[in-house]
Amino acid sequence: MKYLLIAAFFAQTPAYSGSIEGHVYNSLTGLPVYKATVILDASSSAVHLIAETDSEGLFQFTGLPSGSYRLKASRSGFLERRASQRVALGQDEHLSGKDIRIPPQGVISGRILDADGDPLDAALVRIHKQVYRDGRRSLVALNVTSITNDTGEYRIANLSPGRYFLQAFHQKLPPNNRFGDSDASKWIYVPTFYPNAVNAEKGLPVELNVGTVMAGVDIQVVKLKQPALVHVSGKVVGVDAGSETIVSVAIFDADRINSSTSTRQPDHNFDLKVPPGQYKMTASVQSGAAEAYATATVNVDGDTSNVVLAMGPAPQISGKITVAEGGARIALQNLALTLRHQSIDFARFESRPDAAGTFVFDKAVRPGRYALEAAAPDGCFWQNLSLGGEEAPMKDFEIQSSIRLEIRLNCSAAKIITNVSDSDGRRAPDSVVSLIPLEANWIPQKQVVADDGSVQFKSVRPGKYKLYAWDRIDDDLWQDPDFLKNYASQGVEITVGPNETKASNLTLIRSE
Repeated sequence: MKYLLIAAFFAQTPAYSGSIEGHVYNSLTGLPVYKATVILDASSSAVHLIAETDSEGLFQFTGLPSGSYRLKASRSGFLERRASQRVALGQDEHLSGKDIRIPPQGVISGRILDADGDPLDAALVRIHKQVYRDGRRSLVALNVTSITNDTGEYRIANLSPGRYFLQAFHQKLPPNNRFGDSDASKWIYVPTFYPNAVNAEKGLPVELNVGTVMAGVDIQVVKLKQPALVHVSGKVVGVDAGSETIVSVAIFDADRINSSTSTRQPDHNFDLKVPPGQYKMTASVQSGAAEAYATATVNVDGDTSNVVLAMGPAPQISGKITVAEGGARIALQNLALTLRHQSIDFARFESRPDAAGTFVFDKAVRPGRYALEAAAPDGCFWQNLSLGGEEAPMKDFEIQSSIRLEIRLNCSAAKIITNVSDSDGRRAPDSVVSLIPLEANWIPQKQVVADDGSVQFKSVRPGKYKLYAWDRIDDDLWQDPDFLKNYASQGVEITVGPNETKASNLTLIRSE
């Protein structure tokens, strides 16, 4: 009986005969890509299949039920890419020409040299990518490194188009052949940006386009004479009494932590050693007492004593949301506010206002730079943020002590409706539309195009914008003004006033 049931189950499984085929091509040369991996996924079923292209770049999926499918292709030496549009397959239909173009990866290679111009083996090379977030430029260290070989050579592959900064680290310990003289003046190698700079601001970027292989990016590591180390000593005060209280003290220069230590009761004294220079010092309770912090700036030109770090309680943040126009209908108590620390991922703090717009963050926050994140209700936009009476950008402000935030909500937002089609006039679902403000300090936005080929931006601050529609776009690039210059003629400029709705039509830009 068991075998009969199994046979009956398979007998009831319907046989499908639909098929999808296409080619994978090199987006730069147009040549077929051999042994590329192609993955097919169904939008609403468990179909998940893998194919490999032949010598002509051909792939094929057979025995398919009707449905909506997505295709993506990858191969070593290329960047993974998804087909720009979904494939709608009818019952027993056979579709061909579903081609995918994958871009060859970018590569940067070169040599690391010491101060004498000799190859440096076992040096570490780290790469940083220039990115734009909320309209602001920053550098992000990628999770990829390279170690030089015995001839000082390095190679970093699998890079997408963009602007990169290379940084080299001499990893060998400096000579120290005199016992008991570890604090004496000595020559040391410092982390160096391409081609020979001690910080990114003075370094030169390496710009990659699709498939760029950039060789000869050599870095000569900087060697500096480090002055003799000097003592920075003092005391942490204002800590709640307790025999188990531990306070962490750190001293920073512009680039990194130079030294740190822990202090304990009863005195909370500290003694750190650093070269002369301008420093920032911080202290924070690690355990055994209520959360507290201290900061100070010290100019160290020799042994420096009697530095006092006065601890204060963690900042408490409260505030109020007011509505500038047309906000009587807004239920302020339904809004969610998030304070996000700019450099500590886990430091996020949540709050909700009451019906009058008053809010308090229940947890005290760490001092530092923050962004305030809150979704504006439909038809509204955040007009401005004020800290202690001074206006500041919502995405980048500093908190060092308890402070009150005043947030102004304006409910006279505009709406922009955009229809996107490709060069043949077909609608382009799953493409991306970016809305770039032409006013300083406003935040760019982007949205994925819906199945009907349209996008709606509902809470637009009145003003001037430029719209772009992309078949796909790197999140690191779409806000970059230098990148956008290349496509200026393909964008559409639009101006919207308060409570105004405007429509526009965009043609898809193929950026690769």
